[in-house]
Amino acid sequence: MLRVLLGVLITTAVASAVPAADEPRAENQTTIQVRSDALLKEFSDASRRGYEAEHKAKTDEERSKIPRPDGGAYAERLMAMAREHPDDPGAAAALSNAILIDPFGRSFPEAVKRLAEKHVKSPRIKEALQSISFAGTLPEVEPLLRAVLKDNPDAAARGEAALALVKYLTRMAKETNYLAANPEAYQRVIASSGQEAADRIKNRDSKAMLKEAETLLESVVEEHANVPYDEKQSLGERAATILHEMRELVVGKPAPEIEGKDVDGKPMKLSEHRGKVVVLSWWATWCSPCMALVPHERELVRRMEGKPFVLLGVNGDEDRGRLEHQMKANGVSWRSWYDGGPDGPISTRWNVTGWPTVYVLDRDGVIRYKGSLDVRSLDEAVDKLLPES
Repeated sequence: MLRVLLGVLITTAVASAVPAADEPRAENQTTIQVRSDALLKEFSDASRRGYEAEHKAKTDEERSKIPRPDGGAYAERLMAMAREHPDDPGAAAALSNAILIDPFGRSFPEAVKRLAEKHVKSPRIKEALQSISFAGTLPEVEPLLRAVLKDNPDAAARGEAALALVKYLTRMAKETNYLAANPEAYQRVIASSGQEAADRIKNRDSKAMLKEAETLLESVVEEHANVPYDEKQSLGERAATILHEMRELVVGKPAPEIEGKDVDGKPMKLSEHRGKVVVLSWWATWCSPCMALVPHERELVRRMEGKPFVLLGVNGDEDRGRLEHQMKANGVSWRSWYDGGPDGPISTRWNVTGWPTVYVLDRDGVIRYKGSLDVRSLDEAVDKLLPES
């Protein structure tokens, strides 16, 4: 799920960071920044061509021959620029672009460290903050996000830092609780990242982190209402959506209505299924973990036949033709709302940024389980609720 979530974030960030072909060069751009953005555009264009070719390919053999740009190699070229010109303002663009292109690659820790040391006040740092927020085991991450929030003169960068810090804190709160409850997981973190990193995650107050996250979101709603986040919404609107999910789309709260059209264009409402246990599954054909879950979902539908149960999808594909083909090829017989892409209106309202995301509702439409449930957890959630139906 993490890779898919990052993929969505990176696609959005790269699209906003890549300059348009006819965009005039700003007077304050340095040579390093111009070269860095040119490399980012080259990588983005190559990735897009590969994506388009994959959609046109008819067989796995054809898809296997499609050339893919080497993100690690591009990131290393960007890192070389930043190392050669560490004090150039354009180095911030080079480091941020390296993180966007190859998150968690070989150069990632160095890029984060260099940004923290020299480029906290650069407006270009905002493009990489969401990706950086995933690296909970790196000691530089939280201080970097807090420093950008405090000291960056750019309002958009400060707002983005606040949202990234919210994601960091909410994720760390979950990790803290998980490590506290699972000693074997704590030992795995020690083995992979060291004692200091494991203790930094485990020895936190998860409730305090979640409370701070809510306070940060409230401040963004109030202070950044008119600062653009993307072409659809402001930072304040984005923060309000996240805050709504944290407070309302939680276990024990009634699920809001979902109304739209399915893949065939027929009207579809969530409330039509009141009285049944409902599994809501956000999925897309471009999401490999989603497609890996399909065989189990198909078996779950078969096993629940004749019982007060329904599986409903929210699909994030843009290419309707490919979607219809894949549904037939993979035996997806249950209905899905067609949301038109990963940032469609349903996914946006529910603040779904990770694919797959699964909700399980009881017969009264109350959320009883939420998350990226594995197949065992999904079965347990459904089986536990059915006797109550």
